[in-house]
Amino acid sequence: MGIAPHDLVLSLRGLADAPIRRGFLREALQDADPETLAMWMGYLVLHSIDEDIRLAWLELTRILLSPDSPVPKTVAAVMEHRLQAHPACAVLAFLTTNPSERRGPEVIGDQYALEDVASGLRKARARQRSRDTLLLLSADPDPAVIRILLQNPLVGEIEAIRVASRRPQVAATFREVLDSARFGVRESVQAALVLNPWCPVRQALAMLPLLSRAHLEEVSESATLDQRVRAAAGNLRTIRGRAWARPKA
Repeated sequence: MGIAPHDLVLSLRGLADAPIRRGFLREALQDADPETLAMWMGYLVLHSIDEDIRLAWLELTRILLSPDSPVPKTVAAVMEHRLQAHPACAVLAFLTTNPSERRGPEVIGDQYALEDVASGLRKARARQRSRDTLLLLSADPDPAVIRILLQNPLVGEIEAIRVASRRPQVAATFREVLDSARFGVRESVQAALVLNPWCPVRQALAMLPLLSRAHLEEVSESATLDQRVRAAAGNLRTIRGRAWARPKA
């Protein structure tokens, strides 16, 4: 048996440096067997009301959602199979959900004001200090430009939410927002991502444990979202309601 979930959370809490924390977790994911991985996921999703556990879940899902995830699809399928009877199995279904699935149709959005500007120039402008330019760049269709934009100290939560809420939106941009060291940790931004029907279903499911009960209710009642996301949000909200109602020892 591998490291216990509680010990994993304590280890992550002791690593203040984000790259070191992510490196430790990547190594742990590589070394763990499917049974241990399933145990981690099942524990973390049920206890995600705790701040330390939400941070562990965020780091874990960032890695699992990445194209270079250390957990192969075959292992993820075994994990989901072992979690079929889990109370939050609807959330954990993200493990094998196709990354390309999303509710929003593949349509062309409004004309982009800087679409005739070369990508390299837009990346350079994303580092500048002009508020008007930064606002224009929040609609950029290139995820690489958005990555640079979100690192600009003049860009705030309002701009990050604007990127997360944009409809239609490029699928890879949702990952850039989630991976942002500054904004991916903020629940307002996380909720904006999940509430966008263009957000890939897999990412939306994986992010549900990061949300408050109020935001879970909003997601479950949103007619624009994929039914799987809505159902999983309602399921997780019910689980948390039972946890709150349980008498304290």
